[in-house]
Amino acid sequence: KKKIARIAELGEWTAEETGQFFQAVVKVAGKLGLSEKGYRIVINNGPDGRQEVEYLHAHILGGQKLSTQVG
Repeated sequence: KKKIARIAELGEWTAEETGQFFQAVVKVAGKLGLSEKGYRIVINNGPDGRQEVEYLHAHILGGQKLSTQVG
């Protein structure tokens, strides 16, 4: 799979690669025991989005009731 730095470059991946990425995120959330009650997936994009590492990755937030506030 071609490495990309941010979600803005997602067009460089095939639909299959994109699907594999999100399937992996869902799998990790399941292994963390978050599937039943729910979780939030966060992907920061670029400096204004507070992306601090230069590769596409996801943050999985869960394990408690999350706030409706974003940011």
